Amino acid sequence: LLRGEAGSVVKIDFQRGTQVQSVSVNRALVTLSSVRQAEPGVVRIRNFALDTAELVQDKAKPSGGTLAIDLRGNGGGSLEGGIDTARLFLKSGQRIVTVVDKKG
Repeated sequence: LLRGEAGSVVKIDFQRGTQVQSVSVNRALVTLSSVRQAEPGVVRIRNFALDTAELVQDKAKPSGGTLAIDLRGNGGGSLEGGIDTARLFLKSGQRIVTVVDKKG
């Protein structure tokens, strides 16, 4: 990960043995979807983002029946995205999360 403004050029020097090589690369914005279809009926959620619930709905439509959600390696993410995703599977009005500050 080379942070910086998209479109800017960064020069990278690397060494293999005693030989030093340089390469210049253009930075670009890279977006990764938080959801992917692992196989029919299985949706993998990498992390929760604001669009995760919508992406899960889109991926779930073709399966038409049972849906397995794979959360292995999920690093968390947007609380709002997680709540919206949970709403897809829980009864209306069912408590999803309780937030308590450090004062209790």
